[in-house]
Amino acid sequence: YYVWDCAAGTGNLLYGLTNKENIFASTIESEDIIYMQSNEDLGMKKENVFQFDFLNDSFDKLPLKLKSIIENEEQRKRLIILMNPPYIASNVCLDRIGGDRISNCIIYKKYNKEYKEPNSINLFTLRLYIEIPGCHIFSLAPVDYLFNRRRTFREKMGSKIKILFGVEASIFEDIKSAFAINFSYVNEMNDISPLYGV
Repeated sequence: YYVWDCAAGTGNLLYGLTNKENIFASTIESEDIIYMQSNEDLGMKKENVFQFDFLNDSFDKLPLKLKSIIENEEQRKRLIILMNPPYIASNVCLDRIGGDRISNCIIYKKYNKEYKEPNSINLFTLRLYIEIPGCHIFSLAPVDYLFNRRRTFREKMGSKIKILFGVEASIFEDIKSAFAINFSYVNEMNDISPLYGV
């Protein structure tokens, strides 16, 4: 399998994974790139850690190896995408580098008409599901960000999202609020049996 954490932050979801040749991490923040590349405990290959604005950048900016995996139908079936995107409301500044509001993001403009004001987590999910068909998407997100007040998204994508388990947010560092974070799986068949034994 190949693994891409497309909103990696400092790489917390990648600890313990051993096949470093096939593990990729991207984030928008340059300081997180430096941290992951220099963290010996994480052990990432420097060329597999890269800066990427997921709601604005083209897949043409991906490392060649990851881009070739995405473009290959058989390899895509073995691509696991981990995602813990920012929990940001649709009217909040998302891109701190450029100061863009989420409604100015390329991916928002691309999917807004059909999915009616998707938030950042909806947009990450939609881009992965639609633009990388057949991959396996695992998401850490509050359930209300996926469904609450997003009727169009819920109607079109709800049956494709399988909530596997939930935890209280306060178990994570720097989170004081008490709300549920769900670990979910998204795939056309909604079947994780091909991943057993990973």
